[in-house]
Amino acid sequence: MTSSTTPLPPLRPLADTSPSAIVAGFVAMMTGYTSSLVLMFQAGQAAHLTAAQISSWIWALSIGMGLTTIGLSLRYRTPVVIAWSSRGRRRALPC
Repeated sequence: MTSSTTPLPPLRPLADTSPSAIVAGFVAMMTGYTSSLVLMFQAGQAAHLTAAQISSWIWALSIGMGLTTIGLSLRYRTPVVIAWSSRGRRRALPC
């Protein structure tokens, strides 16, 4: 039993994108990001973090999500969106 896998053609990030794909990705990113941003600030305030710490925390999450989204999308050649969960974050807040 032999496995015959066809190698993927070379990656062409700029040639494989279109204006509609970029706009759709931007809209998806803004919707997911802004809907959870208020909860992130509230979680930081509940943890008694300073404004600088909250900003750093949100920056780190944003950069991590962005790099992971770009990397996985390029690797698998399909749109992949990495996002944080409001429900998961809600469980981290003190009740």
